[in-house]
Amino acid sequence: MAKVNIPEEKRSQIFALAYERADSFGYATRNRPDNGMFMNNLVNDPEIGGVLAQFMPQEAVKTYIKDTILNHYTKDLVKRKSAAIEPVAVFQTVFGVDTLFVGEKKPVAVCRSADNDVYVLSVGTYLKWETALRKALEHIASMDTIPKDHIHICLGLVVINDDITIGDKRHIEAALDMIGAKVYFVG
Repeated sequence: MAKVNIPEEKRSQIFALAYERADSFGYATRNRPDNGMFMNNLVNDPEIGGVLAQFMPQEAVKTYIKDTILNHYTKDLVKRKSAAIEPVAVFQTVFGVDTLFVGEKKPVAVCRSADNDVYVLSVGTYLKWETALRKALEHIASMDTIPKDHIHICLGLVVINDDITIGDKRHIEAALDMIGAKVYFVG
């Protein structure tokens, strides 16, 4: 899609209105057919699709709504849910241990317990849990002075819709358990 020149004020208004409608509709929790109908409603909405049609051809409006507005909406939703993950609380819940926050290099946070064990939390989405694991392992590799048996890994995985099944959760838990890591689902 070619670059679209929408005045910033109009763009912000359109995004805010679309986000508000997506929240009330429950966009992130709906299935594909429902979301397709929702997207068509946005295209036909005079305050969203109608305004966008002033700045682009009508046939480009749906693509813009899907690829730009709703894509940003989903990413922003993940950011909001990720920001709500508190490492100290997660380690207390998952490992039953009190820790102190040491530092963070997004998306990885590090805490330390009273017995000097290191707890590493890597935040990601459940669909890309392998990436969250890789980031945790890369961070641990840079901490070469800590004995391996004193490092504990937990993935904080954001679920933005109801697509995750109990079987999916068990699969991820079992895979991580094989390497001594834990998972904390948010969403």
